[in-house]
Amino acid sequence: PKEITHYAYSGSVCIGAICCRVETEVSGKEDKSRVYIMTLGVLAPYRNRGVGRELLEGVLEHVDTQMSSVSSIYLHVWVKNKEAMRFYEKFDFVEKETVQGYYKRVSPPDAIIWERNRKVEKSVVRAAAVNIVAALEYFASHMHLALKNKGAVVVVVLVSRLGIAGRGL
Repeated sequence: PKEITHYAYSGSVCIGAICCRVETEVSGKEDKSRVYIMTLGVLAPYRNRGVGRELLEGVLEHVDTQMSSVSSIYLHVWVKNKEAMRFYEKFDFVEKETVQGYYKRVSPPDAIIWERNRKVEKSVVRAAAVNIVAALEYFASHMHLALKNKGAVVVVVLVSRLGIAGRGL
């Protein structure tokens, strides 16, 4: 899905990308969905500049706030790629299990599955913020004349990452 696939550009050159898919397992009464990070890559000259972090944060933010059916996000990391492991640890991914013979063209061919649970509190914070905005807008609409007469300006500003627009009166 386009919401969990992102590209980074420098001018017209693609310098990085993250591509994910949603996997759904039907088991009994509930469907269990997870997001699998198929690839996250940044061209060597652009590494350690925050490009990978921005790409991953964009996906994590979307999953945490918009994909309530998803329980976790996971990926495979080559057992020798310590830099990648340190990177994912910063985002609360944890080592789950080793898969023997996962890769075909590297030695050793083993991968470690890293997984991060969906951050439910972000959805709760977003819902609370929406309620606060509604309450402030109600208050502002009823107090508009009094505020205008006193020359005051009321501005509601919420973090744009929560996807909530500010409003001024």
